[in-house]
Amino acid sequence: MCGKAIKYGETVCSDKCQEEYEKYLKKRKMYIYIMYIALAFLLVMMFLQIM
Repeated sequence: MCGKAIKYGETVCSDKCQEEYEKYLKKRKMYIYIMYIALAFLLVMMFLQIM
């Protein structure tokens, strides 16, 4: 996350980077859920247009 080298077998270099990485993952999951909700909304709208 910060650009520093990390030891083999570790994901991040420090606790601060671990916290930033977890925040990044939470944001990414939230955006994915929003995309799925938007897609479902569009499909429902298209289905209603057909009927």
